[in-house]
Amino acid sequence: MDLQPAEVGEVLEELNSHLSDAAAGWREAGLDMDVAEQRAIRGLGDPAELGRELGRARHRRKQLLAAVGGAVFSALGFGAASFAVVGLLATAVVLCSLSVFTAIVQLTGMSVSGWFTGPAANAGTVALALLWFAWMGWALPARVARRLGRSVRGVRLVVGIAGLAVGSALVWTVFSADIDWILALGLPLGPAAFLFTALRPAPSVRSFPQTTARGRLALLLAVVVATTAAGFATARANDYASWWEMNLASIGSPSDTEPLLASSGSSVDWGEVQGGPGRLAVYVLSDSTDAAAFEQRFSEFRLEVWPVATEGHEVQVGPAPLVVAATPVAPEMVTSLDLPTPRNAILVETVAVLVAKDGTRVLLEAAGEPELTPPWRGTLVDWWLTAR
Repeated sequence: MDLQPAEVGEVLEELNSHLSDAAAGWREAGLDMDVAEQRAIRGLGDPAELGRELGRARHRRKQLLAAVGGAVFSALGFGAASFAVVGLLATAVVLCSLSVFTAIVQLTGMSVSGWFTGPAANAGTVALALLWFAWMGWALPARVARRLGRSVRGVRLVVGIAGLAVGSALVWTVFSADIDWILALGLPLGPAAFLFTALRPAPSVRSFPQTTARGRLALLLAVVVATTAAGFATARANDYASWWEMNLASIGSPSDTEPLLASSGSSVDWGEVQGGPGRLAVYVLSDSTDAAAFEQRFSEFRLEVWPVATEGHEVQVGPAPLVVAATPVAPEMVTSLDLPTPRNAILVETVAVLVAKDGTRVLLEAAGEPELTPPWRGTLVDWWLTAR
């Protein structure tokens, strides 16, 4: 019978009473007790069909929309609660690991500023997502079954398929984050984990699987070891010395070789673009600059992002800029651009360049040390269909 255990007990009591009455009637007709009971049981018909009919009769007594609405509400409520629990547990584990192992890392000459970032951190995010989806799939069928008045076995497949569909839609089209290959490949496994555990659900409404003390200790040690490994994998050398040398001659000649710029005292001011991953450059001519001579000599001010690669202590500049923002020359010039966000972050250098009317280029200034492009941000659909 596709019913809750308590309802199954009620139905069995009713059947037992019916069988007793039927058997008593056959005994009064002259049959002995065993034969009378067998006749009464056969009178009920096929057991499987009888179970389905009794289940349908009970289900018809309930208001279907109210039952389904209650099941959806239960799923949403438990989903939010379990998400908060997983988030709090993850935060607690990270904070505890940082407090315990920060001293060890610093003694080895590393910096904790890079902890839990990059691929190792994204692997942890995937692990948490899989844990949450698996927990939801394991616990939700019993809650939905109680709301619908069904057995856990009767709803597990429907709950699993619905969770797979809804979870996939959320993960692929709603969830937006700084995505890399680890997240792009790992996050879609979450709804599949939901389906897998929904087909092996908890038999009753309880929040956590039953575990032994040894099992809980093993789980705690595994989490601590995994978190510590992620911390050491993401820590970086605590060395901020200017170890690199860059030859920018291929981009343009230095500004001090241009007499008009050398005597003007002009400068480039760099600043962050609000609301985006770009850079803002402002080039201002000093009061002593001959504006007419400047505009006669130069035609364009350019902000360029060049790919670079490190070879030992040298930085090699790529063959062409990735992004260019240009504006005509003027006593005060302002231009901005967004840094490219490829799937795999690359090292770049941002420079400000003046282009003379004869085509020569004068390198005004570089932004500083080479930096990685910002992480690619968006949904999984965008990642797989549009990212480059």
